[in-house]
Amino acid sequence: MSRKTDTDWIEQATKELHASGRRAGGARAEVISELSRETCAVSAEQLERRLADSNRRVGRASIYRALEALAAVGLVHRVELGEGGSRWERIGANGHDHHHHLLCGSCGQLVPFEDAGLEQALLELADRAAFTVDSHEVTLHGHCASCSEAKAA
Repeated sequence: MSRKTDTDWIEQATKELHASGRRAGGARAEVISELSRETCAVSAEQLERRLADSNRRVGRASIYRALEALAAVGLVHRVELGEGGSRWERIGANGHDHHHHLLCGSCGQLVPFEDAGLEQALLELADRAAFTVDSHEVTLHGHCASCSEAKAA
């Protein structure tokens, strides 16, 4: 399956890194390029594998440094999955592309979802608690259909 490159995000990432005094060449450029094709969170290991599969060898330490630099300028954020696991997700232009996740505890599949009703409920909860929410993440832990079927068999 071909994944579309978000050239606007690449340009924004390059500009933001430069404006913060960081370079966007070499390994960072490769990580930026690969992240520009992602629609959901990925691990550093997944990025390393995808880069290697396309003959772009970038070490895991360089990938982590690139992710940290992108996080520092607000272009990616870490999605904490519990038990020490995390993945990285790019933030679309102007903070768009907000969504939540379903995480399969058996196979690790991460499925993005959007739900306007959930967003409204979260806003109402914050209002009732007189709380100002700066950001939020929702990750539902369970089992995908394939793993549920396998467990039942």
